[in-house]
Amino acid sequence: MEQLISERLRENLNRLKLSQAAEILDAVVRRAEEDTSSYLSFLDHLLEEEVAAKEKRRIDTAMKSGPNNRHVSLARPVGVYLLYSTVVVDEDGTTHFFEDIYGHDARLDAVLAKGPPYPYPTPAPVRVEVEAESE
Repeated sequence: MEQLISERLRENLNRLKLSQAAEILDAVVRRAEEDTSSYLSFLDHLLEEEVAAKEKRRIDTAMKSGPNNRHVSLARPVGVYLLYSTVVVDEDGTTHFFEDIYGHDARLDAVLAKGPPYPYPTPAPVRVEVEAESE
């Protein structure tokens, strides 16, 4: 019976052009069963994934077909530095917090919650020799 319901759900999702939801249906059902999620939580997760996939397709299409889209070949590579931050402090000291759309803050919180030692690269030891001043 559940297999029949699952197939019917997948067919309806495809008819509604909710292809991402149809594709991940089994995984979301498994997760909901393991977590004993409510029906609303299950539906929320399924539709959230579909909305994210549709938004990604919309952005990809706009990036490829936009009027300002221009490809330029450069003679030499140009370095690009990208900074992602969820907190900015103005010159006057006002702090502004932004939504963490990539989930980096949650991962950082999890690491920090474990306490030291933190998993960061330890710099190589540096040998410093100091000569005594002669009097």
